[in-house]
Amino acid sequence: MHFHVILTLPRQLHPLWRYNRALCASLLFRCVRETLFTLLADPQFLGAQPGILAALHTWGATLMLHPHIHCLVTGGGLAADGLWRAVSTGYLLPVRVVRVIFRAKVLSGLEALWHAGQLRLPPGVDDDGVRRLLRAAARRKWNVRISSGYAHGRGVATYLARYLRGGPLKNSRLLSFDAERVAFRYRNYRQLRANGQPAEQTLVLPVAEFLRRWSEHVPLPGVHSLRAWGLYASRHRGVLEVARAQLPATPAAPEPSAAPASPLDAPWEHCPVCGKALVIIRVLPRGGAPPRITTLRDAA
Repeated sequence: MHFHVILTLPRQLHPLWRYNRALCASLLFRCVRETLFTLLADPQFLGAQPGILAALHTWGATLMLHPHIHCLVTGGGLAADGLWRAVSTGYLLPVRVVRVIFRAKVLSGLEALWHAGQLRLPPGVDDDGVRRLLRAAARRKWNVRISSGYAHGRGVATYLARYLRGGPLKNSRLLSFDAERVAFRYRNYRQLRANGQPAEQTLVLPVAEFLRRWSEHVPLPGVHSLRAWGLYASRHRGVLEVARAQLPATPAAPEPSAAPASPLDAPWEHCPVCGKALVIIRVLPRGGAPPRITTLRDAA
């Protein structure tokens, strides 16, 4: 079993992020790691060391800055006595507790960097401005999400890998470009359809604004967007094998008989994450080459 945890940096801290990307990314990873390991080591919650895969995403649906970290956390861990201890409560950690500790660690970390003179301040922001940003962030209710347990973590791992490899915008989402504006599709999670799914909308941006948003998400040299901690760390492979030996055997997946004749015949009967039955609404063509250059009269 695995749990999907998402921890997000509030928008009040975005100005500091923009001018300290590498420093803030390192701090964000460290605070996420310390928060999860501190709480999961507490016998009140788990009392063991789990395995965690953490991936940094910096974009939202419309390419706006939205730094957050996705974590795939094992539903248990190795205790100090070397025995596997599974999550038995049905949930990994209380969101309220995670939110409070995560917020305190990030704000104290930023304040320490600021007092040490390591933060590059945005134009027009002085020391008083930094204090105002930190106070505003401290008053916010930070966004922390923890999913219910998944029988396996392949669905979340595939999701993280797809975004790490493909970047913030797939070719299939691009609609048109006329040398002045770019149009692309996005999902509006604040506007849901009758079936509970986010509405699909079109956004048209001037080329300069599109490139400005895109450039904020270009990975920096030397900054790794994926981290492996605890049982999943490369130096703990032996410990991971000890943990695996204590878990019940998982039945092997059946071998596919033959390639499906069409996408509608594909063996996607259940969601690989939650296990619920999937309902096919429509089949989209697979993205390939960039879209043709057309006018934006219809998209606008």
